[in-house]
Amino acid sequence: MVSATPPNKSPVSSRLRRGGRRYVTWLTLSLMSFVGLMVLIVYEARWVYPEIQAYFSQTGSLTGQQLATRARGYVQRAQEKLLMASSPVELGEARLSLDLAYGLFDVHIYRQYYACTASSLALIDELAELIDAQQIDPFDAAHALFIPVECLTRIEMDQLDRRGMAINDFSSSTRRHNQVLIYSSLLIFVLGLLFWAMHERQLRRTHRYR
Repeated sequence: MVSATPPNKSPVSSRLRRGGRRYVTWLTLSLMSFVGLMVLIVYEARWVYPEIQAYFSQTGSLTGQQLATRARGYVQRAQEKLLMASSPVELGEARLSLDLAYGLFDVHIYRQYYACTASSLALIDELAELIDAQQIDPFDAAHALFIPVECLTRIEMDQLDRRGMAINDFSSSTRRHNQVLIYSSLLIFVLGLLFWAMHERQLRRTHRYR
């Protein structure tokens, strides 16, 4: 019984198959590199840049102001109302401003880190009760409110210093992030071009053997 001998494989066809596999490999790597670059760009534009913009866009806005700044504004408004008080209505407006200032001033972190907070809050509360009972001269009450104003100003200055340090740290971190992004994008782009060049080279060799 004669066994059939398998046909000899052509070396050209073997090279073509190997070339085809490499062709697919280089093309896939090239496409993956460019897709990775696009994903990196989209991630930067969609998440990182809006986060940085939102961080710095609060400066100067009402929501970006410190609680101490807003509380001081209400205390000073109460002082103005008390200095011009000629009717119970203006005294009521001053009382409302003190309530708003107290709510913004009564923060745990202020009580914890600033010794003047507790005494200033107690003074505001006492003055509010005296104004309600009409047991204090409005001018004297306005003068006494300089103590909370001084405390709030001290808190503002310290918080601004802390904010400045945080912004400097954030800027340094952002600068490092941008450098990593630039170098990563450049590396991915160069790799994509290299893989594409290998793909073109293998494609020309494949056509030469046909």
